[in-house]
Amino acid sequence: MTTVNKVLERLIGRTQPEEEPLSEKMEALRKSVDEVQKYELLTTNQYLQQMDIIVSILKDIQTQVDCAANA
Repeated sequence: MTTVNKVLERLIGRTQPEEEPLSEKMEALRKSVDEVQKYELLTTNQYLQQMDIIVSILKDIQTQVDCAANA
């Protein structure tokens, strides 16, 4: 299966990725952004990879906010 298909499946929730700590996700996003030179266009795979990481980070933050609100 292509990377694009894997990312799309994760984004729409068909598969559950292995849980990574938020700090590792932030580091992966930073590395991905660092790979792209300023003003360089992203490939579709690079863009989807970054969006996948961002969505995962936002889900983690929402989970932490929900837990704090219920405490």
